[in-house]
Formats: sequence, C-alpha cells, structure tokens
Amino acid sequence: RGDASTEHTTYIMVRLTLVLATLPLSQGHGLVASTVARSTEDDQSPARSYHLHVQFVAGATASTDRALRLRRAYAARWGNKTCTGLFDQPGLCLYPVDHAPNGPFIAGNWAAYVPTETYEAVLAWITRRRGDLSIIFHPNSGHVVHDHFRYATWVGRPWPLNVEPLLWSGKDP
Repeated sequence: RGDASTEHTTYIMVRLTLVLATLPLSQGHGLVASTVARSTEDDQSPARSYHLHVQFVAGATASTDRALRLRRAYAARWGNKTCTGLFDQPGLCLYPVDHAPNGPFIAGNWAAYVPTETYEAVLAWITRRRGDLSIIFHPNSGHVVHDHFRYATWVGRPWPLNVEPLLWSGKDP
C-alpha cells in the first residue's frame, strides 16, 4: 500500500478520468473504448475466448462492495476456479481481483475468462445483475489493442482505458 499522498493522487486521477468518461466521444476523448463490438474487413481473426472485466472505483467502499458482491454471485453461478494463465483456459475461471489500476484499467476491476461457447449465457446473466456497474467484454483474438479498443462491448457506461500497457503485443497499430 502507498502512502496517503499516493492514495490521494490515485483517487483524484480516477475521479478526473471518470469525469472525462462522461464527455461525448465527439469531443476527442479517444481513449474511451467502443460501445459496440464490430469486425472489419482487414481483420478476420476469430475470437478464441473472451474476458470480462467488472470496473469499480478503487478505494470507494460502496463501489468495491457492489463489484465484489457481483463477483461472489458470479462464482456461485459459474464456478470459482482460479485462472492459471491469461489465455486458453480449459473453461470458465476467475482472475484475482485488482484493487488498484492494472494493465489498461484505470481503476479496480475483477475479471473472468469466458470460453466462446458460454459467452452469450454469461453476457445475459451478468447484464441482468450488474446494477450500476460497468463491464467490458473483449474477445481474445491475438490483437490485444484492438480486442480492448475496437472489438470490445461495454455493458453500462464505458470507462477510459490506458493503451500503453497493451502495446507489448506488437500486432496492432
């Protein structure tokens, strides 16, 4: 855990980012992911699987509690198996909770691996139970930047994402 100054700075950054997320995309805030999954003619990579990420404001008790309550309900319905890697899991599984920004996510989130054959059922189930939480579903096609920014589907209000941690793949422009 950081000191009080670091925690305060993180809190302010998350609050500012959430304010920016409420602005229309036409105002040039290009780090807000697309709200509609779509394919393009130049990329025919199939989705091998999906990840879902339930966003919450790290350090905000109410937001965190709602997200963790949904995670417990998800685990009760879909299983509580821990994922052993990022991709190509044998079935549904959960990743450890990130209580602070990590990867492209600017706030806390919990994530799950979803095989393609259960995607529709999981999407329908969690959509009806999310309350006011925002969730990003993204495919795992091997194009990590496009998977998060171009092909992602948001349930709820889209949150901004940080592209820099995803540039390691080298597959996307």
